[in-house]
Amino acid sequence: MALTAAEEKQYAKIYQETRNDIRAAARLLNFQPYGGQRDFLDMVEALTLNPEMGPKQLGVKSGTGCGKTRTLAFVMWWRTWRSPGTLSVNSAPTERQCRTVFFRELSELISSSPLVSRMMEVTEARAHFIGKPHWQIVAATASDENALRGFHHPQMTIGCEEITGIHANILNALLRTCSQKENLWIGIFNPDKIVGLPYEMFYTKRKSWPWNLTIDKLKIAKEAPHIVDPKILDYWLEEHGEDSDFWRVGVLGEFPLTSTNGIIGQKLINKAASTPIWQGVAGNPDAAHIRVISVDFARAGGDENVIYARSGNAIVHSEILVCEPRDAAFAAMKVQESLGWDDEDVIYVVDSVGMGQGLLIHFEENGKQISEFSPVNKSPIQGYKNRLSAAWYNLRTKMIHEHVSIPNDEILHEQLRTREVNYIGGEIEVESKKAYRKRGFSKSPDRADSLVMAFSEEEEIRESSELLRASAKAHAVEQNRFNFTNSLIY
Repeated sequence: MALTAAEEKQYAKIYQETRNDIRAAARLLNFQPYGGQRDFLDMVEALTLNPEMGPKQLGVKSGTGCGKTRTLAFVMWWRTWRSPGTLSVNSAPTERQCRTVFFRELSELISSSPLVSRMMEVTEARAHFIGKPHWQIVAATASDENALRGFHHPQMTIGCEEITGIHANILNALLRTCSQKENLWIGIFNPDKIVGLPYEMFYTKRKSWPWNLTIDKLKIAKEAPHIVDPKILDYWLEEHGEDSDFWRVGVLGEFPLTSTNGIIGQKLINKAASTPIWQGVAGNPDAAHIRVISVDFARAGGDENVIYARSGNAIVHSEILVCEPRDAAFAAMKVQESLGWDDEDVIYVVDSVGMGQGLLIHFEENGKQISEFSPVNKSPIQGYKNRLSAAWYNLRTKMIHEHVSIPNDEILHEQLRTREVNYIGGEIEVESKKAYRKRGFSKSPDRADSLVMAFSEEEEIRESSELLRASAKAHAVEQNRFNFTNSLIY
């Protein structure tokens, strides 16, 4: 239904008051933001009205039940409202989230304003201004990368809900779509996974995401008990504790301390990273002191060669090298030299899978004690599928019960807290590097694997080294016998 002349005059006045004032627009739709919701609105307004602020991408993590979908629906409406003829796109992992949930929230917001509700029509997959079919907000389920291409409009907004459930390729496609100066990409989610882009934007790639924010359920409860009941929060706090992931994720909107099926949590990592090296070297006074240099060789282009030198329970030196594996082998021996460790005092734990097997000769020729580490070999420790799995849990046990000192390296820490475990046939199996990368991580977890190699079971390290020396000695005796026999013949 067309607006009357009086309504058009009223519309013009209201439009001028609201197009550059997001709080005034919120009042127009009777939307009252609380706590982090206000921060969300203010950040969107700042990014919209200040073209020099970049990049135009905003990440919002939230506790559960904090009204993040309604807040997203409002800011996407405001961005569309202020730019006649523009397009906004809502995306989510499932059709229900993308269509039914989002557009229901948007419909309720619009219906609260008699003026705006006469100007817009809302269905389950689209909201458009009547008579202006291209001035609209549409749904695009995040399930097919190709289907998300072709959205290129000035002033466009792309809102992505529950981005922890969207595959990395899809997220990247949506980000690439927002390539014009005044486009805005918004990703919102509950931070229940410490993996992929949602986690990276708040931690490991924080410099590329300067405009992120958090909606805290506790703050909303203080301002709006009609939305979040403080008594429920008091019960949860008593039941689960403020250090629990239940409280961190669901109430504070913070990431959990470990993966759902994780092995080593953030608390243990923080403890080990803050333990002084001297205390870690003392380690466990009841155990014999050990010196180890672990070497995890790169298997493919872009992978890292990782060297850790362990004394007692402390990593006293580390090398992260992108080079030929052969060069990494000699670099490890230079580490020993720089530390002044004698050959009889140190054992090299060497990744012997693939090309690692061929690199053992360099250590042997230089008289080094070697312990071959094959991740897939059967572990002698009952309950573990392979040696890698046993090594991970050996490090975890040490971190719990002893003083362990590890480097303050965020990439290492991420690889430790995000590696997951499966239970197969009653045995524990740590996921393979291939499975880890398939979950969306860009880097192979070489640093974590080299660390657990350095902390693998001491008796196993020593026994493996002794077996190799015995084998080498037997081979030498056999070679001498062969040479002596040949000399007699010839």
